[in-house]
Amino acid sequence: MLKILQTALSLVALSCLAGCSKPSAIPETPPPQPPAHWFQGHSAAADGRVIAVPEGGSLSQALEQAAPGDTLQLAPGVYRETVLITKGGAEGAPITVRGSLSAKGEKLTRITTGTPLDAAAWVAAPEVGPGVFRYGKPLGFKAALLTADGRQIAPIHPRTGGGGVNQRKLTAREVLAWPEDHRITNDIYIPRYVEQGIAFWETLGAVSYLEENEKAADGQTLYLRFAGGASPTGYEIEAYPDGTALTIDNAGYLAIADCAISGGVSGVKITGEQAQYNELRNCEIYFGTDRVLLTGGASHNVVRDCRVEMRFFGTQPGAWAGAEALEDPAARKAAAARCFIYRFYKGWASAHNISNDRSITLKETRDNLIWNNELNGGLIGISIVDTSDILIQGNRVLHHSSVGTAIRANATRIQYDRNHFEDNSINFRLHALNEDTNRIVRLTNNESLLPEKLGNHVFCHVYLEHDVIRAETSPDVYILNNTFRGGDNGLRLPHPGNVETGLPKFVVVGNLFAVGGSAVSGRTLRDRDDALGAFDYNLIIQSPEQEVPAASWFGRHNVVAQDAAQKPTAPDLRGTFEINGKTFEPVPLMGEGSAAR
Repeated sequence: MLKILQTALSLVALSCLAGCSKPSAIPETPPPQPPAHWFQGHSAAADGRVIAVPEGGSLSQALEQAAPGDTLQLAPGVYRETVLITKGGAEGAPITVRGSLSAKGEKLTRITTGTPLDAAAWVAAPEVGPGVFRYGKPLGFKAALLTADGRQIAPIHPRTGGGGVNQRKLTAREVLAWPEDHRITNDIYIPRYVEQGIAFWETLGAVSYLEENEKAADGQTLYLRFAGGASPTGYEIEAYPDGTALTIDNAGYLAIADCAISGGVSGVKITGEQAQYNELRNCEIYFGTDRVLLTGGASHNVVRDCRVEMRFFGTQPGAWAGAEALEDPAARKAAAARCFIYRFYKGWASAHNISNDRSITLKETRDNLIWNNELNGGLIGISIVDTSDILIQGNRVLHHSSVGTAIRANATRIQYDRNHFEDNSINFRLHALNEDTNRIVRLTNNESLLPEKLGNHVFCHVYLEHDVIRAETSPDVYILNNTFRGGDNGLRLPHPGNVETGLPKFVVVGNLFAVGGSAVSGRTLRDRDDALGAFDYNLIIQSPEQEVPAASWFGRHNVVAQDAAQKPTAPDLRGTFEINGKTFEPVPLMGEGSAAR
């Protein structure tokens, strides 16, 4: 595993009280540079050739001809192809694919699988519904995604609308035929926030549907409807096939830099045991449902300085949970619309009934670095499952209607350090804590911001039908020196029926909680003396109406105040330390070097 990086915890500056609705500006300065080993082999200087690849040329063919140390310089323009890279560079001599930048740093090179559609080929389809249009030419491929003027249109599944209260499944044609003023009222969340529901077409902006049709020239018919019945001829529309724009498959020592990349499912996929020491640097990756995917045993890869976006055509995603507590009707309506983006992509856009949209996914991978990126918009910012030894540092994770990050089963030695999470319905979700026995997660020095009364900062989830969490299977979770401001709850504990002896390996030390509700919620479990292993040296800013926990896990060095106050000085966690009569081993933070496993 990675060697331990010993760091001292610093005090967090206080700049906002509980309930603060105006988050601080996103820091412009990058986080501390990770230890040098993270970048060895990724973008080292080399004396290879610089090969110009003109617009209209084949990047795939150029890659076949490239040798270790070469740089493929892409021209300004669009490269419409599916790129599969199976041959890499060498240590100290990577193969670099580099796009062109403007004087302001704008990406002028675009790698995409999108196909522009003929505006003249759209014809009205009143037999389906008002304002519905049909594409009158064969596509030649199955369209997974449509975009209009560079914005992703919500796709609708043939059998859709899952999750409503006593609601049957709908057909896509039924939805397309809804009147312009149709409102969503039969949902498990939305009526809590807005009794009269929300306007379907206003919220989504547009909906696309690919219908299997044996009579069509290529066995399918593509339908599209915009809010207000707008004609597709007024937009630049592209169709994307299923799949990935750029795949690195079992190849190493590659650097992809300074490009805009978009695909129907993924923009970039790095997969395979031999996919090592690759770097994705200063790119924009957008559209699809798994925009950046690391999987299949890929290791020692770096994703840095990138902007990863959903670019949704309709309502901007963001936090919504708890909107029934808002007094302003306009704020409740806005939250309900953001909620429906979550509901749509979970139960309407696919048959899976899962949060089917992710900015970065790490699945069955290890020893990778996610550094100084901005993930903006969608359902899930970072999804981690069956993965170990990951450093996630200095990123900005913004506006996701499900979660900022979902830390799932078999997430071992995962470190979140100096990140900025803002306006995600849950910023950090520890998912299915009773599904495995080797969960080790560390949240250190992060800033977590939420709108007033909306969302949870750290949410602990369990499956009620699974086994209980016992002392020996309790996950190792360290929450150290973070700032949690706004929102509803700070740390939301899991259902008590699935926790036998509390969470003895949860260590919560040196944080600032300035939230609208409770610093620690989940009353039944919270009131138990064994709820947490350690909770001390935290500053909790809350109203006098909020209870102070009386259970013994609530350490005597915590400071509870109604206004800004000095945070207590935490013990040195680099060595063995004692809190509330319990002794803990040194906190292992990920960092420099590698050690034998």
